[in-house]
Amino acid sequence: MPLPAIAAALTSAIAPTAASTAAAIPARIAKAAQEFEGMALTQLLQPMFESVDSSKGPFGGGSGEAAWKPMMTAELAKHMTAHGGLGLARPVMQAMLRMQEAAQDAQQGAVPDTAPANMPGRAPVGIPAGGAASALDATPSIAPVPAGAGA
Repeated sequence: MPLPAIAAALTSAIAPTAASTAAAIPARIAKAAQEFEGMALTQLLQPMFESVDSSKGPFGGGSGEAAWKPMMTAELAKHMTAHGGLGLARPVMQAMLRMQEAAQDAQQGAVPDTAPANMPGRAPVGIPAGGAASALDATPSIAPVPAGAGA
């Protein structure tokens, strides 16, 4: 493969088109909103785990357990968020989309839409009417495990 063709292929792979960048923005906002919910949930769970006396537990406490406990709390919060969480991600995502839309309107000199997002007959900003908003709509539900199943 000639050197100019390699350079062109690398450039097209590195520099996404405007259309692909615009399409990726809602997905990035949904991911950021979900990560925000994970951080908020971590902050809510942290005092619960700090109040547990782990010295009488199966691992006996100690500095090793104290070092790993914040990571366990964060991973538990991520898992909870991925399976529905507290429901913070959707309103955070909608607020971020409204802020982005307002910033774009301000750059273009348009008058901002001041109608509330929950006004009847109006779909929330960034969510098509009657359609799925994002990966946040497709979160799987947690099915109960039948008694006696599992290892």
